Amino acid sequence: MHKLFAFLIFATTLVATQLVNPTKTLAYPAVDTCDSTGCYLTVRTNAGDNSPGSLRNAINTACTSAGDDLIDFSRYSVDRPVIALAQPLVIPTDCRGGVQIAGRSDFEVIINAPLARSTPAVLEPATSGQNQCAMYVNSNNNVIHHLTFTGAPFAVCVYGQGNKVSDNHIGVKRDGSAGANQVGLYVTGAGNQVLNNEIAGNTSHGIV
Repeated sequence: MHKLFAFLIFATTLVATQLVNPTKTLAYPAVDTCDSTGCYLTVRTNAGDNSPGSLRNAINTACTSAGDDLIDFSRYSVDRPVIALAQPLVIPTDCRGGVQIAGRSDFEVIINAPLARSTPAVLEPATSGQNQCAMYVNSNNNVIHHLTFTGAPFAVCVYGQGNKVSDNHIGVKRDGSAGANQVGLYVTGAGNQVLNNEIAGNTSHGIV
């Protein structure tokens, strides 16, 4: 009887705690729309240019709209997983809110950026022209996760603060095959987090 009473007290307390402190969830607008809270955009095509449904278009739309934004690949074509970049992707310094770019955990989205003609002379991306990194993260409080980066002079370059780069493959594909960059990840700025990535096979350095 005492054990049953103690269990009922525990269960009542647990329910009350959940009611008082519910799990916080991020509220985004409907898919492919923006409102005052931000945007929810889904990548549908592997086009590297600024076409509708491309990753570049989604980043540009997110950064010109107020609020925090989610970009995912829920409508992306599984049979065409490679996004071949002709020029870098950039989250600019004046981006209006944080951007979360969420790759897929159930299949691999590869961002391939054969931008270099030779190994970089220095272990720091060019500061003019923005032509060395597959993805520049120049603003604050962005999240890049569950993507694969291959073939770039520098795969991901983080210049802002409070950014998170997690659960990506950088220089190696998920099946273990080669996908070398020259430098995998370049990070500067305060409060950035690098978590649970697989960084391997890059020809110069994994992380700078």
